[in-house]
Amino acid sequence: MAAFGADFQKYSRPRLYQSSSVVSLWQGLGFTLLILLVYFVSQIIVGWSISVVGFQARFDDQSALLKASILGVFPASIPVAAFIWWVSKYRQGVPRDVLALQFPKLGWLGWLTAVVGFVLAMYVVVIAIVFIFQIDLNQLVLGPDGKGEAEDLVKQGMIELARQPALYWIAFLSVAVGAPIGEELIFRGYMFSFLSRSWFGLSGATIVTSAIWALIHKGTGPWFLVGVLFIMGIALCCLLIRFGSLWVTLVCHGVWNSITALVIFGASAP
Repeated sequence: MAAFGADFQKYSRPRLYQSSSVVSLWQGLGFTLLILLVYFVSQIIVGWSISVVGFQARFDDQSALLKASILGVFPASIPVAAFIWWVSKYRQGVPRDVLALQFPKLGWLGWLTAVVGFVLAMYVVVIAIVFIFQIDLNQLVLGPDGKGEAEDLVKQGMIELARQPALYWIAFLSVAVGAPIGEELIFRGYMFSFLSRSWFGLSGATIVTSAIWALIHKGTGPWFLVGVLFIMGIALCCLLIRFGSLWVTLVCHGVWNSITALVIFGASAP
């Protein structure tokens, strides 16, 4: 059983998460809005810079901007992570504790079980949603005129980048590493910490953070994606609560994004 790790075997304490937030609910909400502002502004600035300097594109070139925005996720996540770390120090807070960045005591089999279990569970969820609601996945890509009707813009950008393999692997870094870092630190890290200590509790924090995280993707994807991400957010919060470490959600999020990116590349590369 040592291969599972001490945290995996703590059946008497199925909830290892302990919030270390030192801010009030309203202070936390204010800081979260500020963090989200920094997050979006960083992505806009980096995306525009790559589009104009890297692709030498015009400001109205939507294709170049889309690809540049994806490529810019990783560099944009660095200042965001630094800002969240700095904000977590407010009122003598300890960022490592506030953001639940203590490394979990998991063995290789514990990690494998958590990650593979998460991925398989999410695939079951996706299949169930498609079956129950009779969703035609083709309609999420092409409309009757051959153009995107309710398309996933990130997927569209990744398909275009797949024609340029060198750029695609840079984009892969953004999707597999940059996006999980930024999003996990904001939602399952900082936001979950102060919400779970308020009257929302662990359950309320799980619902609220998952809903907001899913809804911010509505600008780039269909409602089907929002629904899947909402359920994924709940699953990631459950992992956070169970193991008490954001590293578990970071790895699971990164693996999911990696698999998705590899599938897109395999289906789209020339």
